[in-house]
Amino acid sequence: MMGPRGQQSSTVTLITEDFPPKDGGIARWAYHVARHLGEMGCPVTILVKGKAVRNIDDYADEPFTVIPMRGHDFGAYKFFYSLYYVLKQRPRVLIALTWDLASSAVLVNCFLSARIVVVAHGLDVTKPLGPIRSRLCRFTLARCRLVVAVSRFTRDRIRERFRIPEGHILVLPNGVDPGRFRRRDDLDDLRRRYGVAGKKVILTLARIIERKGHDRVIEAMPRVLRAAPNAVYLIAGSGSKTVEERLRERAEALGIADRVRFIGYVPEPELSRHYSLADIYVMPSREIAERGDTEGFGITFLEANACEVPVIGGRSGGVEDAIEDGVTGLLVDPLDVDGLAEAIIRLLTDPEEAARMGKRGRARVEREFSWREITRRLAIALGL
Repeated sequence: MMGPRGQQSSTVTLITEDFPPKDGGIARWAYHVARHLGEMGCPVTILVKGKAVRNIDDYADEPFTVIPMRGHDFGAYKFFYSLYYVLKQRPRVLIALTWDLASSAVLVNCFLSARIVVVAHGLDVTKPLGPIRSRLCRFTLARCRLVVAVSRFTRDRIRERFRIPEGHILVLPNGVDPGRFRRRDDLDDLRRRYGVAGKKVILTLARIIERKGHDRVIEAMPRVLRAAPNAVYLIAGSGSKTVEERLRERAEALGIADRVRFIGYVPEPELSRHYSLADIYVMPSREIAERGDTEGFGITFLEANACEVPVIGGRSGGVEDAIEDGVTGLLVDPLDVDGLAEAIIRLLTDPEEAARMGKRGRARVEREFSWREITRRLAIALGL
């Protein structure tokens, strides 16, 4: 396909501010969809904010091309930088990983004639935007070819807030690489490191922020320990130092500081082993309405399931799409500490049920949530 002045134009261009080695849901979405589109034989170019790319040679063996978007103060001038690079690339299909990266392309699409797709992850469309940005977001979403929402919750918020018709939105969840996320047995060093040999391990692996519900798990621990005296709660991840300090203080006040262990950031290659260390994965996320802060999906539930670990999540945001209640895990009221404690006790004291849920979770990931399957469904929707 040839662009103006005989310039070769890519079939698909993804534009994103986040990309590996940076971690996070947007970075993973961009990488895995690009890789699987490339493996399907579709020419793919990725426009990435320059500071997110450490070494362009790191992507030499990938089935896509990475172009860093260089520029001073990208955050302040992203509208103009994204416009420049998209016009230079002239894609047939443009997939923007956030709506604001698509806004300039939508305005000039009479010159591009591209099929523009916006991916909505959750916070990008639920947090307060202000009147001008809200109008620009609605304008962008209404005029792109397709909006991809990572959950039914995200779809419904887009419909309600921006009055986008349901037929304009494709619900397509985040995916998991089942080859990388799998049950691991080489865990003796981790058990020694965290002092959990012979213990029942409850794990939350997420940013330490208020929404994730670490505080509710800590509040539930005294009751859990009465039923399962050898339980230990591992909190993996980094985040707000203020929130972490409050969590430590609450565990101390409850007299369970020795059963709540903060293990810090876990590098990506070590994620599967840490999930496999757990008897249960718990993240009772809740919505903080005044800040528009909510769980758009909850990919960590699927990652834990892929490692055959049963999960417990808060019934809020898009978590209901990530957990099949009673099948791959349990959904609870994220504000009900007693209900959360009951769910944890149920799985800790019935290892056979827990194992069944973990295995069903693994099968569901392989069947419905592999990145290959997610990308296949996207390609069909785009006619690629």
